[in-house]
Amino acid sequence: FLKRGMDIVIASTALLLLSPIMIAVGIMLKVEGQSGSIFYGGHRIGRYGEKFRCWKFQSMEPNSDHLLQELLDSDPQAKADWETYRKLKVPDPRVTKKNAKIIRKTSIDELPQLWNVIKGDMSLVGPRPILNDEVELFGDAISQYIQVRPGITGLWQVSGRNETSFERRIYWDSWY
Repeated sequence: FLKRGMDIVIASTALLLLSPIMIAVGIMLKVEGQSGSIFYGGHRIGRYGEKFRCWKFQSMEPNSDHLLQELLDSDPQAKADWETYRKLKVPDPRVTKKNAKIIRKTSIDELPQLWNVIKGDMSLVGPRPILNDEVELFGDAISQYIQVRPGITGLWQVSGRNETSFERRIYWDSWY
């Protein structure tokens, strides 16, 4: 109850204080020619295994998963990195705009998740939300993962993030 109350108060305050930055980001994305919506609501697995829309600024080109697959098919190192980290060390081909690259690098694209916190889909602190196709990678640890709300930040982010294997991320998420 106390954690949820703190989530609501802090997320609401942060959303209010950061709204000028969020408006500026939306304008920058549109001015640069970002196609489609400035927001992306990807489906993620949350508490009790329920799916929810995890909101972000649209930093990737819509319907561009084929670009990632082409990179993985043509670059063995990128494929190895993806299999180990579920992240790329080379620039993501799905992120094509300069402003989108900046907001991803600085994690500003995650600010709309404050709305997910207010709605109760997420918490400020907890394991990061996962994609449906990542559930099987968690193995038995998925039962621990789904006991809590996913978070905007958590142990994985402060313990290495892109320098940490996905296997280690699962360990930290389970520990949390």
